[in-house]
Amino acid sequence: MDAPEGLPVLRIGELSRRLGGSDPVLRAWESRYGLLQPLRSAGGFRLYSEADESRVRRMQAHLAHGLSAAEAAQAVLAEDAGARADLGRATGPHRAPRAASELSGDLRQALDAFDEPAAQAVLDRLMSDLSLTTVLRDVVVPYLTELGERWERGTASVAQEHFASNVIRGRLAGLARGWGNGQGPRAVLACPPGELHDLALMVFGIVLNRNGWRIDYLGMSTPVEELTRTVDARRPDLVVLAATLPEILEPFATQLTALAQRAPLALAGAGATPQIAAAVGARLLAGAALPARAQTETGVAYAHKLEKAEAKLDFTRPAIALERQVRAFDPWPVAEAEIAGEPLRIWAAQAIELDHRATPGSLVAVSRDGIDLACGEGRNAVWLAEQGWRVTGVDFSPVALAKAAELAPARAISAAQIRPATTAASVEGE
Repeated sequence: MDAPEGLPVLRIGELSRRLGGSDPVLRAWESRYGLLQPLRSAGGFRLYSEADESRVRRMQAHLAHGLSAAEAAQAVLAEDAGARADLGRATGPHRAPRAASELSGDLRQALDAFDEPAAQAVLDRLMSDLSLTTVLRDVVVPYLTELGERWERGTASVAQEHFASNVIRGRLAGLARGWGNGQGPRAVLACPPGELHDLALMVFGIVLNRNGWRIDYLGMSTPVEELTRTVDARRPDLVVLAATLPEILEPFATQLTALAQRAPLALAGAGATPQIAAAVGARLLAGAALPARAQTETGVAYAHKLEKAEAKLDFTRPAIALERQVRAFDPWPVAEAEIAGEPLRIWAAQAIELDHRATPGSLVAVSRDGIDLACGEGRNAVWLAEQGWRVTGVDFSPVALAKAAELAPARAISAAQIRPATTAASVEGE
């Protein structure tokens, strides 16, 4: 998408510093309301423009005048739409998003011509016009499959296949940065010995990470003994082994059977067949190889309508369970909790590890971005933040702040150090 008020050069940390806000709130405004419209760098990082900064400042002004977060965002986007309409009448129509199929053709043409800058420009356009999952599923993976088929037919040279694979690998590597961080379930991804094609596995790992998983990526041609040692050391929730040919997996059936007894094992790729998966006791992820079956009524359960009472957070539960509960109840009815006597609607949460001695539900620390509360399961804690305003020290009682300072002196911030980002009216959210 265009950046009419300057090139997008700001990372989100710099943008939040300029605006006096927090990264989680800006990301929430971007994903929930489309307020920010970043482009991606060659390394996969979001870059924001002066236009994005202007929209956030206008939203903050609307919030200060009492609008809810949704109303403020709608007002800002309506202002921009009116400005674009005026510009269009003066200069002609605005650029419309192009279909993924059309951009796929542009990508193939650029890569076949060894034109790396053009290929990166097409990938930038894809990332700006479409969601990451759509780009990977509908463009990147089909292109890699088609490229392999052309190489087998002799209509694509080895040089073209290597060039295109390395350009795409570089972009995927940027998207994969930090995929081992977080508190979600862990997956170990690898290719068996002799398998040198791992780009589709990288795509799978990126999508899995975007759904809350941590990734330990071992990559191509990993010895099964090394994979087994990694599984013993890391204790993952899932191991995924990908291969393009059944002949690559078959020699390791005995070792894979033993591996499947150590951790949940899934086989993926064209080389993963139902026969091999059944023989080693693994789950099959090769979707095309699974036959379609009509769903029976046996075991069918009724899913009742969500109720607001289900969104109330219980801090005696594990932190990771609360993180998932907050995600599950966004956008409705929104997770709720009463913290230090204040009722809060929670839009963002992350399970964290803190060295604390507090009972579940106790305020452990207050920061400019949110609050940390003790949870069940020993020293688990959960970081929470509201959308549309900043949780600050002035919203909590002096006793709660003193307790936070006692339990986590390095992290606690006093009420005098923090100022609200908006007026009290914005606390109402939506």
